[in-house]
Amino acid sequence: MSEDLPEGRILRAFGGGRTVRLVVVEARGPAEKARFAHGLGSGAAIHAAEGMIATALMSAHIKGEERLTVQIQTDRPKMAFIAEVDAEGALRARLTPSDMPHASQLSGFLHAIKSEGTRETYRGTTSIADENLERALSEHLGNSQQTSAYLRLAARLNEEGAVRFAAGILVERLPEHDEYPWIDEATFEATYGSLMQADMEDLLTAFAFGQFAGQPVELLETRDLTWKCRCSQAKVEVMLGSLGADELRAMRDEGKAEVICHFCNQAWVVSQERLTELLQLYMDN
Repeated sequence: MSEDLPEGRILRAFGGGRTVRLVVVEARGPAEKARFAHGLGSGAAIHAAEGMIATALMSAHIKGEERLTVQIQTDRPKMAFIAEVDAEGALRARLTPSDMPHASQLSGFLHAIKSEGTRETYRGTTSIADENLERALSEHLGNSQQTSAYLRLAARLNEEGAVRFAAGILVERLPEHDEYPWIDEATFEATYGSLMQADMEDLLTAFAFGQFAGQPVELLETRDLTWKCRCSQAKVEVMLGSLGADELRAMRDEGKAEVICHFCNQAWVVSQERLTELLQLYMDN
């Protein structure tokens, strides 16, 4: 995998004279890094990329210390996905199993959880009933935000199995307002309904030139989207220290402890000497 991969972006904008809100996600770099980190086959790589795009789209309005976690669990096919992104655009994800076919229809549940620090501030669950992730996420947003919206997700691989394109678009109709322009639902559907059949790469090219569905775009914010895990030696040691004296003593007697982060596969090693120090700290407290 090339280390020169471009990072992703989350772009927020108004469209159609401020009658719709747009969120555009470009996630090829983070999606390819997730594929490489977890050794994902083609089907798993596409599902993981779509899940990461979906997570980034839903995170466009978080701020400060807020984080968004998306979990997707399906029975048909059997799949577990988790992604987490913060307000700085640091994104990490994991999908299992690593080798699975790409399925156009999924059945299971999508969970979206917003947190601030250690406090959970929102949790929403949407069932996925023999539909693709694009449709399931549209239903989730419709249920949680009560607004008309169109959403697209697209992930494509090259001949070698690497991610060559990963992007998503969300367009939401802004509600009726006495002071600002607005469009009714019929006009919204007539103007933007064709986006569901349009080629995603063409849509992103038009957006880059300030046009979306033939309407002008007013760019509000561009945020970097980067593959970045929050694991660290210090966090691993805090976790080990919480296990109790018996566990710490057993690991010390074995000579060392090794913890592998399930998001990035980084192996963190805690030496026998450090385990002795952690045990002493635990006993002192």
